Order: sequence, then structure tokens, then C-alpha cells
Amino acid sequence: MLTINQRQMRVLEREALERLQRQLQGTVTRVFPHLVPAPGAAPTDLEQLVERGIDSAIDHDLLSPGDWAAYIALGLALRRAGENQTPEWVVASLSDPALPG
Repeated sequence: MLTINQRQMRVLEREALERLQRQLQGTVTRVFPHLVPAPGAAPTDLEQLVERGIDSAIDHDLLSPGDWAAYIALGLALRRAGENQTPEWVVASLSDPALPG
């Protein structure tokens, strides 16, 4: 029987999260090509955007990777719509404790 200790489990979890973040970064750049870093530029802005998006999605009780991707895409789409243009229904929906997820 294979036994995995806590340190090994943390490494596996970290690697899985990093792989998921890279996948989400790829999805974001396919949908929003203007976010593709210029050749030679550090991709840290995109990495931070995805990390913050995942954290914020989790804060809204969105716990699946598919929901995280949708949440990040919605945030980016709304941001492209312009400052102070977030529809009230989005804010209300994300804040409504009666809604699942």
C-alpha cells in the first residue's frame, strides 16, 4: 500500500494548483488576446490576474475550476465594458446568500 506523507501531499496540491492556473491563463489569453504579454515581457500581470480571480471566486463560494474560469471571464468582460459599468444584477447576484455557489 502506498502512503503519502503530508509534505508530499502539499507538493502534489501545489503542483495541481499551478497547472490549473496555467490552464486558466491560457484560456484567458485565448478569449482576451489583448492580455497576451508582449514577447520578452514578464507574464506576472496575467498570473496575478488569475490568482486574484481565483481568490475572489472562492470568496463568493465558487469552488470548481469551471466556475473560476467563468468568474474571471465575466470580470474581464465587465472591465472591458468600462469603469463603473458593472450591472447591478451582477453585484446583487454575487452577494445574494440565497443563491447557490
